[in-house]
Amino acid sequence: MSHFSTAPPTVSVLNRRSHSIKFPDVKRRAEVLVRLTLIQNVPQANPIQLGDLLFEVFPASVTQELKDLFQPKPNGTAQVVVFGPGQKLRHFLTGLHVPFEDGGTDTPDRFDPNRLYFAELTTDEQFQQTQDRSAGAHLVLFSPDESLPAGVYAERSNSGVLIHVTLPLLDNLSDEPRAQLGFIKIIHLLSTPPPSAN
Repeated sequence: MSHFSTAPPTVSVLNRRSHSIKFPDVKRRAEVLVRLTLIQNVPQANPIQLGDLLFEVFPASVTQELKDLFQPKPNGTAQVVVFGPGQKLRHFLTGLHVPFEDGGTDTPDRFDPNRLYFAELTTDEQFQQTQDRSAGAHLVLFSPDESLPAGVYAERSNSGVLIHVTLPLLDNLSDEPRAQLGFIKIIHLLSTPPPSAN
């Protein structure tokens, strides 16, 4: 005769807790380390380390700073012109309610040295054509280039600056503070006057 013994079933109770974390206001990007520890309600029990979470915290004003950089000139003229077939930057600026002139899909015949130009290009031919006409312009070209590592490349002359961005910066510009900070640096580089020759 066989005798079977069955152990009582094991019941795993998952106790879910939700907590909110208030991050401090920061003036620039900062890292905040949150350490999770379980303190048992048992006398003389040691705390149990559950792990660490590392957060990147950005200033709430990043998007506002970006918006402020695009404000029109006192005469009411939009200082920003967007051209090329891409739509990401147009959508972003429209969402920020930033006035800009839509220059269409083609490269302008001439560039006004007092305005900032941004182009989303998709072909090498468009890039070359824009580069050939860029003398004296303040121009940012968002254009992939398989011959270059992803990055930001600037060529400054006495009268203008050409910045070639091969990073996919525009992909997450609406909701990625790091991309917005990168874009702010590009705008500062674009609008900084050239050093005076001694």
